[in-house]
Amino acid sequence: MRRRRRGLLGVRHAATDGFSILRRGGSSRDAVESAVISMEDNPVFNAGTGSTLNLLGEVETDAALMDGENLEGAGVALVRGVKNPIRLARIVMERTDHALIAGYGAERIAAVFGLPTANLRVQDRVKTRDESGRIQDGRWNDGTVDSRESSSGSSPNCRREARTGGRIDNPR
Repeated sequence: MRRRRRGLLGVRHAATDGFSILRRGGSSRDAVESAVISMEDNPVFNAGTGSTLNLLGEVETDAALMDGENLEGAGVALVRGVKNPIRLARIVMERTDHALIAGYGAERIAAVFGLPTANLRVQDRVKTRDESGRIQDGRWNDGTVDSRESSSGSSPNCRREARTGGRIDNPR
C-alpha cells in the first residue's frame, strides 16, 4: 500500500509540474517533458531511475514524445545511462530527421547534446528481479510450468501485464 501511495503522490507531483508550466504560458511540449522527467526521476515508476531490469540485469530505457498539433514525434529505445530519456526523445524529434533512434546511436546523440548521465539501476528493482526467480542456476526461467511444479500440485497464475519497460510479467 505504501508503494501505491508513493505512486499516487508521484503522479500528482508530475501533473502539478506540467500544469504549472502551462499556467505560466509554457508550451505543451515543455509541460509534458517536465511531467515525464518528474516520473523518470522517481524510482517508484517503471521509467528512468525506476526502470525494470533487462535479462542481463541492466537498465535500458525507452521514451517517445508526440505533438498532437502537427503530428510530429520521435522516440528513443535501448538507451543506457541517460538520466532522462524523454529529453533525448525530444532532441531526436526537434533536431534530427529520425522518428526512432536506438542503442548506441541514441547514446551518442545524448553525449553530443550534453545530457546528464546517471546509474538508473535501483536496489528495489534488483530485489524484485531476484525475487521473481527469472534467472535460476544461471539460466533464463520463462515462468513455464515444469515437471517439479506440476507434480507438486501447484498451478501457474495466468494473469499477464504489459509494462512500459517492455517486459511481460507472468507472476507465479
